[in-house]
Amino acid sequence: MSQMMKVLYITMALVLSCVVPAHSISMQELQNTSRYEMLHGFGESGNGDGTYIDKDSIKSSNGPNGTKQITITQYVLMPAGDTIQEKQVLYTFNTKQSFANLIKKLNAHQLASYKDLWLSKQKHSGVTSSVVDFKQYHVDGTRYDAQSEARDRRMATAPVDFGFAGYLLANRLYEHVYGLQFDDVVVK
Repeated sequence: MSQMMKVLYITMALVLSCVVPAHSISMQELQNTSRYEMLHGFGESGNGDGTYIDKDSIKSSNGPNGTKQITITQYVLMPAGDTIQEKQVLYTFNTKQSFANLIKKLNAHQLASYKDLWLSKQKHSGVTSSVVDFKQYHVDGTRYDAQSEARDRRMATAPVDFGFAGYLLANRLYEHVYGLQFDDVVVK
């Protein structure tokens, strides 16, 4: 009976893999569809590279301990490398660590100097990200092999360090959702 169940499960898996269509995306779809928006200035080399967001995928919520969270699907287009990376990313924003909130602490003498403020922001930007799902395609929309995808997924997770491209992207996403940049938020 156990052997029969294995055959049944394998058969079901094969049937489902043929029936359920896999969504893929091409460079042409990213560049010519109103659903996707290119965020200029992030990873662009002038060769068509860039980071695109799926405007329909943006979801915001309140997170633990007063944080704000944004989940989004973003695409990193690298035509010279024949690659599109699709990442579903969860951003968590600790509003107590916004630049405006740190200035408020400085004015209330909870931070000793601007140097302390700067060091605090450098140590913990207030924004974290985690890749929830990752897929990789050729620019024509065909899927990469599983080994390349697994290797590149590890490289796709980068910290959101203050002052760098990932931080600027997160700030722009926050503004897109909440109407002001993350660093302008003041906690009451």
